[in-house]
Parts: sequence; structure tokens; C-alpha cells
Amino acid sequence: MAYAVPSEDIRAALSDPQLARLREASVTPHRGAAISLLAVAGIGGRLLAGIELLAALTILDYTGFDELFFYLVPLTFLAATAASVIAWVMADADLPAMRAGKMDPAGRGQTRRAKLLVVIEAGVWGAAVLIAVVWWVVSLFHDAFG
Repeated sequence: MAYAVPSEDIRAALSDPQLARLREASVTPHRGAAISLLAVAGIGGRLLAGIELLAALTILDYTGFDELFFYLVPLTFLAATAASVIAWVMADADLPAMRAGKMDPAGRGQTRRAKLLVVIEAGVWGAAVLIAVVWWVVSLFHDAFG
């Protein structure tokens, strides 16, 4: 919530520390904690989706939970991806606002760390998908020509 800056006559009556507090109150509060929470939820959700996928691949034939894993793994993965994308977009919006002085700069470190987590997570999952696709293509060629 942003507050209005006081008029000149009120400024003259205030001391410098009081004026500094009023200036700080006129910026939007940072959202570093919310962005960090979304980033960690994205990482945790994708790890959970990976564990669910491994469980589906190893015990699916024995338990009869085919449909549960068929819906659970993609939904968990999509929810985690949504949390990560939201965290990335929020961090991209907040960091320039902090540099411009429109948002409280106290959350800059927390916001930068959360964005770094999301970027690393995206890179790791991108590499994992690339490895899986290459593995699948190699296995197709091996089965066809092997």
C-alpha cells in the first residue's frame, strides 16, 4: 500500500528521521517472502512429481493404481511449473521496481535468490527433458536398427 507524501508545511515541522520514515512508507512493500515461497513450492512440487513418476514406473504393474498416477504426476508437475513461472514473473517485475525506488529495497536479496532458484530449477528440468528425449530417440533407433 502506498502512502501520500506530506505537503511542504508538514515537511518543515518534521525532523529528518521522521521525514525519512515517511519516504520509506511511500514505497510499495516488497514481496520477497511470497516469491521465495512460490520458488520453493515449485522446486518441491517438481521433486514430488519426479518421485511420483519413479514410483509409477517401478510399482505400477503391481499395485493397480494406474489411473491415480496417470492424473497425479501431470497435475503435480503442472502446479509446480505454475508456481515457478509465477515466482519468475513476480521477481522480474519487482527487481526493476526496487531499483527505481518504487518498491521497498529490503527484499531485493530475497527476491534475487528466489529468481536464481527458479532459473536453476528451469535449467535442471530443461536438461532432464533433453536427456530423456535423446534417450528415447536413441532407444528408437537401437530398436529399429539394432
